[in-house]
Amino acid sequence: MLLTNTKFTPCRMIAPLLLGVLFTSSALAQDMRVFTTVSMISGEKLREEPVSHSLTLFHAGKAYDYMEDVGEVVVYEPGGHRFVILGGDYLATEVPFSEVHQFLEAAQVKAREYAADVAKDPSPQNEKRAASIAFQMNPQLLATYDADQQSLGLSGDLLSYKVSTVAATSPTFHKQYLEYADWAARLNYVLHPHSVYPTSRLQLNSELRDRQLLPISVELSARLDAPVRLKARHDFREMQNIDRKLISRWEQQLKAEDTQWLTFHEYQQKLLAPKK
Repeated sequence: MLLTNTKFTPCRMIAPLLLGVLFTSSALAQDMRVFTTVSMISGEKLREEPVSHSLTLFHAGKAYDYMEDVGEVVVYEPGGHRFVILGGDYLATEVPFSEVHQFLEAAQVKAREYAADVAKDPSPQNEKRAASIAFQMNPQLLATYDADQQSLGLSGDLLSYKVSTVAATSPTFHKQYLEYADWAARLNYVLHPHSVYPTSRLQLNSELRDRQLLPISVELSARLDAPVRLKARHDFREMQNIDRKLISRWEQQLKAEDTQWLTFHEYQQKLLAPKK
């Protein structure tokens, strides 16, 4: 989900695209919490201005991504091949993985159609936009890794990642985390179609898999429509009692009789409707 236009709006799914983890020696259990802060980097002094905070809880094979300011939790359920989104006012919806794939495939079709239209009117603005879309659909990123500094880089013409990493000590969590990061990147594009197409993030996750690494922090520099630079920092710790209480509350709310289940389209319309 991210960074294809000049207007940047902090959104609830920005953190998963950049998501990093501070992996401590106590993090061998599968119940984990990650508190995420995403900052915009700007100015000659590279000032970091926080733009979003989120809490992601890994428990019982699921991941619960919660942004308190938005009042919404996205539940990743790989066993059910779906996401469940629980919003305020007891509204809920599900997004099957198959629907996410269909949306991404449709976006690729539209990208090809747009490229064909641009070819008919090759203005500088159209050519720039077409180049941005083509790069997102098939980014050519060069990976480099500094073992001494444990720094992983992916660089391309229009987008690059700079990642501080640590060796994964739990193969089970390493696999679970990166699978979640993959699907979170895909869902982010469904929720925010003006964001970056997920291919570049999936490439980064693939590099982390191959090297058995987890990211401590991720810095993203994009030069698609306008220069944007973001950095995610995360605090990873064992799950706390308050986290389990949150999960219990969300699960009870999902089962409550007064929870209104909507189609994904209906859910989006409800969110966009003017407040009375």
